[in-house]
Amino acid sequence: MTLLKEAHMPRQQFALLRALTAGLLVLMCAPIGLADDSSESQISSARKELGAFSGWELFLDDEAISWTKNITRRMVPPEKHPASPIVRADSPWESLYCTLHGTVKFDPESGRFRMWYTAIGPEYRKQRYLAYAESEDGVAWNKARLDLIPFGEHQQTNLLLGGNMNVVGPSVFMLPDADPEERYMVFFDSYTRHRPESPESKLTGRAVYAASSPDGIHFTPKFGRLVALGKSDTCQSAVWNPERQVIQLYLRGVNEYAVAGGGRQRVRYVRYVESPDGHGWTEPIELLRADEQDGAPDSQIHQISVTRYGAGFLALLTLFHIERLEYGVEHRGERFEVVERGVTDTQLAYSRDGLHWRRVADRQTFLPLGHAGDWDAGWIVTASNLMVHEDEVWIYYAGAPDRFSIGGTAIGLAKSRLDRLVALRPRQLSSDGIVELKPFRYDGDVVVNADAGLGGEIRCEILDFEGRVLEGFDRDSAEPLSSDELRLPLRWADRTVADAMQANGGRAIRLRFYLRNAELFAVRNAAQTAE
Repeated sequence: MTLLKEAHMPRQQFALLRALTAGLLVLMCAPIGLADDSSESQISSARKELGAFSGWELFLDDEAISWTKNITRRMVPPEKHPASPIVRADSPWESLYCTLHGTVKFDPESGRFRMWYTAIGPEYRKQRYLAYAESEDGVAWNKARLDLIPFGEHQQTNLLLGGNMNVVGPSVFMLPDADPEERYMVFFDSYTRHRPESPESKLTGRAVYAASSPDGIHFTPKFGRLVALGKSDTCQSAVWNPERQVIQLYLRGVNEYAVAGGGRQRVRYVRYVESPDGHGWTEPIELLRADEQDGAPDSQIHQISVTRYGAGFLALLTLFHIERLEYGVEHRGERFEVVERGVTDTQLAYSRDGLHWRRVADRQTFLPLGHAGDWDAGWIVTASNLMVHEDEVWIYYAGAPDRFSIGGTAIGLAKSRLDRLVALRPRQLSSDGIVELKPFRYDGDVVVNADAGLGGEIRCEILDFEGRVLEGFDRDSAEPLSSDELRLPLRWADRTVADAMQANGGRAIRLRFYLRNAELFAVRNAAQTAE
């Protein structure tokens, strides 16, 4: 519980409070005239952190912005790869679904892309598996044939988990500095009836489990270790927080509530647990659910996929928009009392700590459905995390013509240019837009990701804390940015942001950008652009 209390306070504030508290206790307990070097060092370190530039701002929220004039945010949807869908069902154990409740990662050691995805055979309730594929380029995939789990007459399959129990919504996570035997972890939902002797089988019908692997292929224990009680039948999403040294795991929650006029309605939301090592977990807390602006309860959060990105955490948020209810429906060989029909779309959310979330760009759609007749025209869910590869953001996703498209689900790929998720741009294109950042101390030079092509221009001037323009760093002295590039250095003749910091005595400075028919995506420390 202590960890969660700390998490709800901004990290910088908590670090300062902890340091100041430690220093105060030392002063109260130490004899007069004696100093404690360690407490002074803690206080100095905490104060130094306050006011420092994060090193990587994408303007997904207003945290780094002091004020703007004539500025709006534009969502920049990724481009769907023309080869999509890139993975289709071609085996009997995928006959119902071949879908990306799963994870895709690039392995720098082998130079290959690795995909863990969901395969569902003809018996929906009994044949849900974690499956595996590899690729040289991330587009053409090879489904390996292994001797781990047979299926019918097929002794070799690409199945890693399942068969003796259902694996639902799996995701694979790599724990930094882990024991080599636990380098990989998989998180998945499963029925507790497969574990009749377990304590949780007496408490709930569904739970979330974890298993470990040295190679991402051989996972143990086969039935997993208990993580959290309750149903989470979409893709789990895990992120490592290096500052707090915990795994942050995002799950779906499902409740049923009485509705006006009688009856009950299922409501989906996001819940959260955390652990330092994947073995001991906190109790779940609720993080996020759809609201009236979304159209709740008939629009709900179906899934969240979280990635550490920029100065915080980026989430792909899948919204399920329920369009109608059908009763007494036959589907997958079963009869359902009620079925929710509808479509999904994907928005962005952003958080500085992974716990407190804000929607991005007024909830504009980020990853849209395909057009009528397309393979992804009615249903989209994303992989557990997005992937930054070279100078692009890769988003793997599953799509289908509709939610209950048996055999029609497949896996595709969409890409964005690096950091180009949301653009700051003039609201009225005939006038300049102005973006002024808060006062920060910058460590080295600064580059911006911007599109100032087609006759556009961006200029930057530098001010001190009180808002006075530094001599030689005014708007007219700035070298205009007039191209479309990921890394544009800020220059005033032969001077840089580092020179401005020196001229201001190392104190915090303000960057003020003037945008004329141009878009600004991100600001980074130049030293971080190689990441």
